[in-house]
Amino acid sequence: MPKPDQDSGSRRFLEIVKILQKNGHRIILAVKHFEESTDRPYVKFFRSIGVQVCMDYVTPKDKIVKVADQIEEAIHYVDIIWIFRPIGFDHWYSQIKNEISGKKIVYDMVDLHYLRMERENSYIDLVTKEREKQIKFFKEKEYFGMNTSDAVLSISDEEKNTVSKNGVKSDKIFTVSNIHKPVNANAVDFSKREGVLFIGGYNHLPNIDAVKFLHESIMPLVWKKNENIKVFILGPDFPEDLKQKYHSDKFQILGYQKSVDHWFENARVFVAPLRYGAGVKGKIGQALEFKLPVVTTGIGAEGMSLEDRKTALISDENPQNFADKILELYNDEHLWQTLHENSLQPLSKFSIETQEENIKKMLEYLGFKG
Repeated sequence: MPKPDQDSGSRRFLEIVKILQKNGHRIILAVKHFEESTDRPYVKFFRSIGVQVCMDYVTPKDKIVKVADQIEEAIHYVDIIWIFRPIGFDHWYSQIKNEISGKKIVYDMVDLHYLRMERENSYIDLVTKEREKQIKFFKEKEYFGMNTSDAVLSISDEEKNTVSKNGVKSDKIFTVSNIHKPVNANAVDFSKREGVLFIGGYNHLPNIDAVKFLHESIMPLVWKKNENIKVFILGPDFPEDLKQKYHSDKFQILGYQKSVDHWFENARVFVAPLRYGAGVKGKIGQALEFKLPVVTTGIGAEGMSLEDRKTALISDENPQNFADKILELYNDEHLWQTLHENSLQPLSKFSIETQEENIKKMLEYLGFKG
């Protein structure tokens, strides 16, 4: 179930829904797996904004109507079936493939799962045959989805280029990225800010690796020069064993926060020490929304149109280099102000207007009025 207050992909999904509704489209949402204890509030939320959410229910005559039954009925009157992620495509396409004559299929890759896993291999002690099989599985599922569908959505031009080089027709790939808009944040002076901030969802392994890298390799080097710099780690699903190991006054694991504004408005530096991953990093876009200066890696900057020392500091994956950039940005008010003032420049490509235009182009390609 999409949870827009918990992860970047869900936030993007919500913005896509808003754009489609604004342009007169009706949305029916079906999810592969529903968790009663955690997902019910989000069902209520999406229904409150006019999205029809398919859920198992019992009729007054005690007949159970399953999600699959509702999907089978909906297929007769929908025009477009928009499927997210490779496992989602594998699940839903196998159920509906015999019922979709005349319907248009959109495959939304969200990010390239196999690419993220291939990059992760560099940080694994032993790449087993089982893991190689898993990567092959995802790659095959992703390219099957892309080649089977009528249109493909990528989250960045970089990933569009990657898959088009691997044989997916480029004219059917459309970039619909994250959506970011400036936040009307409290203007807190450089001198009154403190601490280093990171945010993420921790069911996502690149975020776990980034926190480990930050705690074990980067911050000890920072603390050698300035032991007073605190780190604040936000976001849901942080593993309890790691929390017990890492949490301290200097490295605070704060978990899910209903509102994150305070942290973005009062931290001095946002860090994204990502060593692998794919797609576009919503956490960096969020920092830019708040005009909070960023230190990240090349992987973090991918797809974001960041310029080193103008809109962010971009480091390699050497811990000392990353630590040096944190210290430089933390102590140099002139540099901090430069990045702060330029933060909104990269967001133009992530505006609602830009993504709405890209969605309209995709719909027109499929033969529908945007």
